[in-house]
Amino acid sequence: MIVYGHDAAVAEWMGGRLDTVFTPPYTALGVADKEGRLIGGLLFNDYNGSNIEVTAYGPGAVTRESVTTMFRYAFVQLGCWRLSARTRRGNHAVRELLLRLGFKPEGIRPGYWGRSKANDCFLYGLKRTNCKWLGVRSPASDLVDKRL
Repeated sequence: MIVYGHDAAVAEWMGGRLDTVFTPPYTALGVADKEGRLIGGLLFNDYNGSNIEVTAYGPGAVTRESVTTMFRYAFVQLGCWRLSARTRRGNHAVRELLLRLGFKPEGIRPGYWGRSKANDCFLYGLKRTNCKWLGVRSPASDLVDKRL
């Protein structure tokens, strides 16, 4: 289940697990289990009108529903041209997941999260025209979920 309207609580929950602090402005969507407990989250920030960055956390964060919601929010509701993501070199599971979702590698920032090579930042991007998850190729106001 996707949790809307609790941006600060979801951002704080994610930040505590990722050992970071998210600074507004952002939008955060929670992923809850059947009992209503947060098991994952999606946080969108650094929006510039054409691009927005997404951070995902949690073993329950990546479901068909959350992935579809993520792409609809960025590409349909906000009208972004692209979606960006970054992860550590050492996070092979996320790097593989990003590729399966259609993201393309765009570069590396050595030493971004620390001195060790495992802490290099790998950058990924996905253009709206390459997003097969939406079933649409351009923003359409009739697809916007007003709850987002």
